[in-house]
Amino acid sequence: MEKQILDSLFNDSLIAIYADKDDTETFYVGKIKHLNEDSFILQSYTSNGLKDGYILIRNIDVFEIRKDNLYLNKLKRLITNHYRFNENNSLNFEDNIEYDICYIVNECRNKKMFVCIKSIYGYKLRGKIIDIINNEYIYIDCYTEDGIKDGMSLIKYEDIQSISFNGIYENIIL
Repeated sequence: MEKQILDSLFNDSLIAIYADKDDTETFYVGKIKHLNEDSFILQSYTSNGLKDGYILIRNIDVFEIRKDNLYLNKLKRLITNHYRFNENNSLNFEDNIEYDICYIVNECRNKKMFVCIKSIYGYKLRGKIIDIINNEYIYIDCYTEDGIKDGMSLIKYEDIQSISFNGIYENIIL
């Protein structure tokens, strides 16, 4: 790829770079930080959205560049949300409180945390808890893993196997 093309199209954008013709499934993800005529330096990111050093890549080896696809948009949200975690959304564990499912559900609802609820039947619900009905059902505003609104769901407390909250994957949909 020519320096001018890389510079004009991808300056400070999250991109996927394919540069290994022997393994066309493998790609690098990051932001171009420096360009010259023969190569560029990519600020690399892990699949969890964490900075992972730098990679110098020769322009001549690049055979495909992707930008703004579902995977990269999801990763952008992860990267952004690493810096958005708010101490107000943490729990301060104290000895005199029973941290059962009712307590956790109420805290997540009150603090408007995104959750991932895994049912005993194997499916997962991702989103925000918007209501608790008769201390028996949880009403959830659901989202896909890609952050797209996906309707509402109702689940019984007794059908919940686990609840994840305030982690990077729950906050992907912010």
